Amino acid sequence: MSSIYDSIFLVRIDNPDAPGLMKTHPNGVDLGKDAFEFCSSCWPFSDDVIPSNKASLIFSFSVGSSYYHVYLFIFAGVPYEIIIGTRRPFSYLLTSFLKDVKKQFSSSGEFQDPTCRFTYVFSLMSSWPRGAVENAILTFPESSLAITFDYTHFSYAQYDPLRYFSPDQCFAIWHSIFTGHPLLIISNSADVGSKSCFAAYSLISPLLFADDDVIWLRKSDPRYQKILAGSTEYKVVCASYENIAENCSQFKVIRASDGRKSNVNSESSIREVFSKLTTRILRIIISELDNLLTIDAYSDFLGINFSHEGFKEILRTINSPELPSFEDFQMFEKTNTFKKWRHAQALRESLRNAILSYIPHNSFKDKSVHELSLIIEGIEAMKVKHWNDAHMLAVLQKHEKHVVRQIVKKQSH
Repeated sequence: MSSIYDSIFLVRIDNPDAPGLMKTHPNGVDLGKDAFEFCSSCWPFSDDVIPSNKASLIFSFSVGSSYYHVYLFIFAGVPYEIIIGTRRPFSYLLTSFLKDVKKQFSSSGEFQDPTCRFTYVFSLMSSWPRGAVENAILTFPESSLAITFDYTHFSYAQYDPLRYFSPDQCFAIWHSIFTGHPLLIISNSADVGSKSCFAAYSLISPLLFADDDVIWLRKSDPRYQKILAGSTEYKVVCASYENIAENCSQFKVIRASDGRKSNVNSESSIREVFSKLTTRILRIIISELDNLLTIDAYSDFLGINFSHEGFKEILRTINSPELPSFEDFQMFEKTNTFKKWRHAQALRESLRNAILSYIPHNSFKDKSVHELSLIIEGIEAMKVKHWNDAHMLAVLQKHEKHVVRQIVKKQSH
């Protein structure tokens, strides 16, 4: 698991489509194949001109599995950016840090030079803990922040959907993200657009959005042409270009507001409605996944489908109009959001009971080498969790011998 942040950049923008990388931490960060997309996303406006009211700006963009949180400022008439990269869903924490940095630089005459500003930011963040942590004391410009990385940081709970969307739009967004149907959010600039994306992701809590996205898209971005060609790879895209909405039929289109207005009284209730719905759905799915464990104890590691005809009958029995359709569940099962959630649930207590009841003698013969390799990975994970459970370890070792024997046998043919 990665740290709170992975990298820090100082960028000078003489050309909005070709920013210059001045400094990085760690030294020599290699963006590799993501470099073109990174450079295209650094500019937060659709045009090459900075609006007069946004000469100093905090925004975010995404490339691959990383999010980048940006502080844009002007020095000697030239735009510069300090960018923090992370693979964790800590957008609110990191943008709040950058807002405090911005406030510090604006209120004092110190650190006007971009290099000095980068060094100052790095000096603060270098004291932050590295690696996965549950609690931390983080140094901010004016104080230290004691923080617990709880549910709110993984669910984007700090973002109010009603600042950007109507209640009807919220339902359409929830349904699109649940089913993996590509969603296009139209917004004029990256600061509002990226926050509207995070607000959209908050609607599926307690799930953590894990599919491919582009939370700020410009025409110079290589992903722009892929999207115009009809790609459905990116499940959420945010851009200012109406031509995407007009020419790309793969998207459900939502136009975000400017984020200035919100019915605060409705915020908690709309979160509660969608959270309760999502939680109920996950409980139904967990029940079916537990049923699959009684048939194949390694079903979660193998990704065996739960949305079969038997599950269709279960939905008919429940007969609840608020639940998604069977076809929606089938689509949800294909999303990375579901797959990562399922992976996180794989080592639940019901797995132990299923493993101890599993008879492996003939159960592995019909598996492919790839499936057998997935089972080995699952066994290794269970060994770590049940390191002090002698009975469980003995059973797992027996299973492992059967699996290895089948791998050797299949590879020899």
